[in-house]
Amino acid sequence: MIPETTESISFLGVTIKAGAYGNINYYAYYFLTKMVFFSSFAIWFVTCRHWWRFALLVPLAMLVFQIVGIVNTSIDYIDEFDFWYSLPIVIPVLVLLIFISKKMNFYVQSLDLLDEINQEIKKES
Repeated sequence: MIPETTESISFLGVTIKAGAYGNINYYAYYFLTKMVFFSSFAIWFVTCRHWWRFALLVPLAMLVFQIVGIVNTSIDYIDEFDFWYSLPIVIPVLVLLIFISKKMNFYVQSLDLLDEINQEIKKES
């Protein structure tokens, strides 16, 4: 759709430059690929009703840093250091999920034990 020699395009008064990507086709490919994944994970996070939905914040955080890296055309790398930049978001989310998982595991085991005790009481009487 866009000629391969195009290095910048103006859309609604905003000029988008290809930067290190060479032409707009590559830039659009990388940007739209990340946006598709970001929108899919965002929709999943918003519509999920399970307690583990906060685990989806990990790939969302990484995708945000990757999109910022794509939009910032002054850098020469793609997806190299984004994991390290997202660690301050990832580690607290993972610790919280592990804590919630341990608490829920204890709660489920106590309910199972209570159910077994009630069945034994009914069986004896």
